[in-house]
Amino acid sequence: MQALDRTQPLLPMTPGQVERFFAKTIEKQIRRKVFRSVAALEKAIMKFLADHNENPRPFVWTASADLILDKVKRVCERISHSGD
Repeated sequence: MQALDRTQPLLPMTPGQVERFFAKTIEKQIRRKVFRSVAALEKAIMKFLADHNENPRPFVWTASADLILDKVKRVCERISHSGD
């Protein structure tokens, strides 16, 4: 496989952003088609990445930090009391 041609550095991305990008790749490119070989799958993924890189858009968080932290707090509270 060839290296990705990125217009923005990958390092500042959070793991959640990386996971979302790959989920988008799977959703838009892989699940909609049938591939007869690994080479055909690789070709389709590389085409998707090339098309994406032609018009890249930054990932935009839609939730506020407070909303995210509140959800994390609720999950922590729920799992810390799960053994009672």
